[in-house]
This record gives sequence, structure tokens and C-alpha cells, in this order.
Amino acid sequence: MWRNDRDRPDDPRTPVRETQRLAQDEYDRPRYGSAPHDYRVRADLERLRVHELMTRRVASVHPASSVERAARLMEECDCGALPVIGDNGVLIGMVTDRDIAIRIVARGRDVRTAIVADCMTERVFACYATESVRECMRQMARHRVRRVPIVDERGRLVGIVAQGDLARHASHRSDADERTAMTEVVGAVSEPSYRHR
Repeated sequence: MWRNDRDRPDDPRTPVRETQRLAQDEYDRPRYGSAPHDYRVRADLERLRVHELMTRRVASVHPASSVERAARLMEECDCGALPVIGDNGVLIGMVTDRDIAIRIVARGRDVRTAIVADCMTERVFACYATESVRECMRQMARHRVRRVPIVDERGRLVGIVAQGDLARHASHRSDADERTAMTEVVGAVSEPSYRHR
């Protein structure tokens, strides 16, 4: 799995919560395909490559793009997140509608002068196009992300896998066990990252 570990100092996640989340034992993570009869399902998902499932046409922005342009692009593409691509085409981050709302609007910054670099999340998880769908699903469940950018061996964006891609694939499958496995991952991704006490 490809990983960009550069964290922004203004990342809303606290270091303690992030450490707790990443330090979870493998057995505590959301699981899929854990029943004995699911061995065949896991093998099918292991053979299926990410590039066979991903959405290839992905809108993206540059770190120097205006936040206003990013928001307009989200509206046009009906999406809540955009990959951020550097000058060399390498994936360097993600910007979401939530990033804009919390890091720009809620802090009273001028949206007209703000740029994507001011609010994007530099810590981004991605999968290689040649990885298995099973590994991609595992990463989505582990990091509780609804979409995973897909990169080539040089880290350049080539696509994206979202919950919708998994749902579409599952709906075309006649195998109920595989549909169940994908549904469990979508459920795990939708779990809140923390619980109120």
C-alpha cells in the first residue's frame, strides 16, 4: 500500500486519537469474509485487481488551486473529495468538503483568497492499481475512508475506488457471499471514528 505520512500541524485529529486508531490490533479492526465458508470469496477478491474496479476519470486539483474552484469542481462532479496532485502528477493529498468547512469557513478565513494547500489533508492513504480488491477493502475498513485514490508505481494518480464502486460490483455479482463481504466493508467504513461517552 502506498502511503503519504506528512501530517499538517492544523490537522483536526489529535495525536492521541490518531495513535489509538492506528495502534488497534488486527483482531479489533472491522472484518469481512471471516466465516469458514468465505475462503472462496477471499480468493475471488484476491484475484480481482483494483484497476478492474476503479473509476478511471477522476477530477483533481493542484495545491495552488483556489478553494472556491475546488468547491465548484466538487459540485460539478457531485463528489465530496478531490485528490490533490503536484506538478509531477504525484498524489500529495486529499481535500474534502469537510476540510473546506472546518479549516477555512469555521476559522473565518476568506474563501476567495484561500487555496487548496491551506486546508488539504496531506496524510493520504492510497492503493496501487495492481493490488487486490481485498487489500483495498482492508485498507478502507482499517482507515475508515470512503474512497481510496489509486496510484501507479510512481505514485501518480490513475483512479479512485469509492464505496459506490464496491456497491456496483457487488450488485452485479450473483455470489451472495461476495456481496456480503463488500457490504460489511461499506458498513465498517461508515462507522464513526470515535464514540461519544
